[in-house]
Amino acid sequence: MQKFFWLLLAIIALFAVSLALRNRRDRRRQATLRSTLDAADALESEIRAARSALKAADLGTASAEEALDSAMRDLLKQRLWLQSHAATANTEALDRVLQGLQTATRQMQQFSAR
Repeated sequence: MQKFFWLLLAIIALFAVSLALRNRRDRRRQATLRSTLDAADALESEIRAARSALKAADLGTASAEEALDSAMRDLLKQRLWLQSHAATANTEALDRVLQGLQTATRQMQQFSAR
């Protein structure tokens, strides 16, 4: 009877640890997803700010406009990918998208600072 008790206790402990790890992984994934969506919004704001600055300074060259249009198209592709895959994407895939969006945002900030 005592062996059964210890076996049952070990099974319960393993189950609890398994649930805790899963919850931790799910929380990290959700945080990464939120960060990714926030990064997409930040990039869109940077693109719009850069476009407004070009127009206000009357510096809207065709190449600059094309670069901003390309950036906006790339952002749209990322948003469409998120819409289609966010529910099933693993944390690593979301991390890659997040890193790409953050890099693009930094590039837009540097572009806007010029």
